[in-house]
Amino acid sequence: MADSSVKELKIISTLDFLLDVLTEEEKLMISDAKCLQSRRFVKDNLSWEQLDIIRTGERDEVILAVIERMMKFDKCRFDKFDSFIPQREYRGNYIDIQRQWLIVEYHILGDPQDEDLLLSDSQKNHNPERYRAFYVIKYPERVEKGFKIDEIGKL
Repeated sequence: MADSSVKELKIISTLDFLLDVLTEEEKLMISDAKCLQSRRFVKDNLSWEQLDIIRTGERDEVILAVIERMMKFDKCRFDKFDSFIPQREYRGNYIDIQRQWLIVEYHILGDPQDEDLLLSDSQKNHNPERYRAFYVIKYPERVEKGFKIDEIGKL
């Protein structure tokens, strides 16, 4: 019983974080990804290459568009996602979905064997951070507050 209470608190904490960090407009577009406003938002904020990475539906496109806009115009808000990690039982799921993204991205970039190109693209586009934010928004019940790398030394 104690484990389920802790898990519920983690979910509430993540949902409170999302309610705080996402704007009302973003929450509405994510909840109704097929509406005209959401489709325009996606078109205005994502390239065709980015749309190729996620072929899992309109809601995922809106989530990625929200993240892209945050990265461009509100980096401070985007950086708040850094302190979340997948819960232990979802770490495999987190890695599997990220691997699917990477496979598609490798094909978009051209040569999946060119590790320097892949690393350079990942660093330039903040792909790990972008993916983490996506996962937190899409699966708030699967993540928990963790530590940022730069906070570990302060413990």
